Amino acid sequence: MSDEPGPNRREALLDAAIATTAACVGAMAAWPAVRSLSPAQSAREGRGVVGARREFAPGTAVTRAVGALPVLVTVSADGVLRAFDARCTHLGCAVGFDPAAREIACACHGGRFALDGRVLAGPPPAPLRALRVDVVGDDVLVEDL
Repeated sequence: MSDEPGPNRREALLDAAIATTAACVGAMAAWPAVRSLSPAQSAREGRGVVGARREFAPGTAVTRAVGALPVLVTVSADGVLRAFDARCTHLGCAVGFDPAAREIACACHGGRFALDGRVLAGPPPAPLRALRVDVVGDDVLVEDL
């Protein structure tokens, strides 16, 4: 038998507290890296009117909401409407139209998308999620695919 005394209760609790704190800090630090490996998830959120056709001028983009879904509607120079989930595929930050660059930009981490949703630069792992666009009368309807 050894004559050395074992760890006392205070030392054991302190060691356990330090280990638990280190594990929590490590998990918090690792989460953004793990999350960035998969595209932002979005639920199917239905169908809705995003505005009247006359509100969408050629060469522009407008952000609207369909329920809780943020939608970015782009209009090409020849008037073709496209709609996208307005959340970046990197970490789900909001994207918006950059008129100077004529691109869709995510301010969070520098992601850049073409007006057709393709990734141009930055960390987004996938293009913007396209939504279906229908013009019914004067209404522009967007539907989650």
